[in-house]
Amino acid sequence: MNGQGFSKKQQVIGHFEDSIDWVQSLSQLPEESWRLPIEQGKWSVAEVVRHLVLWDEFIINKRLPYLFTSQDMPVPPDVEVMNEKAAIQARNDSKEETVDLFEQTRRELVNRLNDIEDIRYEEAISLQSSKVSLYEYLEGIMQHDVHHFEQIKQVLNDKDA
Repeated sequence: MNGQGFSKKQQVIGHFEDSIDWVQSLSQLPEESWRLPIEQGKWSVAEVVRHLVLWDEFIINKRLPYLFTSQDMPVPPDVEVMNEKAAIQARNDSKEETVDLFEQTRRELVNRLNDIEDIRYEEAISLQSSKVSLYEYLEGIMQHDVHHFEQIKQVLNDKDA
């Protein structure tokens, strides 16, 4: 979907809604594909999806409530620690649990983002030492999704080749 004719808010919501459908489609994967590393020595498909859940939770709990307030944003977590936590959870959870959790968390994110007025997507927010618009911040999250979705598509294509 290109952004023409869509507001920044619609672009963001559209991306996140599409991502729910896409991750749900992964529930059709056989278990061996779900547990396949995206590269040698890297995370599995399951671990990547769980990693996105933790980041969504972080945005919901530690970013959105602080937007447009005078409160400072909480310091982001240690990325390595957070990623390791996601990987362990993914190994312990079933495919259905992980896909359902992704959907649930992402829907919550969509609902919260829907509640923010369109005009506010252009407003600057302060993150540690930088100022970006809410849209620019969310654009970074969308690019992070796309990066991981491409990795998953690549490994699944290679497997079927």
